[in-house]
Amino acid sequence: MRRIIVAVCCGCAVWMALQCVMATVATRYVAVAAKDIARGDVIVTGDVSMREVPDSAALRDAVDDVGAAAGMIAQSSIASGTPVFHAMLARRPTVGPERTSMTIALSSSPDELVVGDTVRLVTASDGDGEYRVLAEHATVLDVPERAEDDGLLSGAAGDRSMAVTFALPPKDALAVLQVQEHAPVLAVAVGAAGDGGMGDEWGRRP
Repeated sequence: MRRIIVAVCCGCAVWMALQCVMATVATRYVAVAAKDIARGDVIVTGDVSMREVPDSAALRDAVDDVGAAAGMIAQSSIASGTPVFHAMLARRPTVGPERTSMTIALSSSPDELVVGDTVRLVTASDGDGEYRVLAEHATVLDVPERAEDDGLLSGAAGDRSMAVTFALPPKDALAVLQVQEHAPVLAVAVGAAGDGGMGDEWGRRP
């Protein structure tokens, strides 16, 4: 009996010591992905959950409220169980003052575009191999679910699978209207390094 009592007492002492150590470790609640979230997805309440984790300076920018993530757009893929940071999220863009919304059938594939991206819209310039800028800063408002294209330049005007809705100034919208029925319209990266912003096909928010 003495041995059993000693073993029980030792176990209780170890447990109490561990509780004292854990009590000295600061914790905080952060939002984590409840499932895999793909880039471009609009986050709903069930996509994230709160979890208590040890506090750390690395979590300073972590989302600490499920409601703060709901309705936001994932700017990168977030694996299940990963803490969600504010830098991973962006608000759904609005048209804003002095701008209009316009749906444009692109001749470049829209598959990699995400709502909130800012791109430059260009078209061919008089068949001389050069391009003409139609809009310097067009913000993506909506993209098709799936583009059924065979290549970067296989889209045709009026093809709804290639149609992307942008917010852009009225002057630029009129310039697009003048050419989109008879000339290709491409979405190009804004501010790509090394080639004046025209090297990458897609542009993230500058």
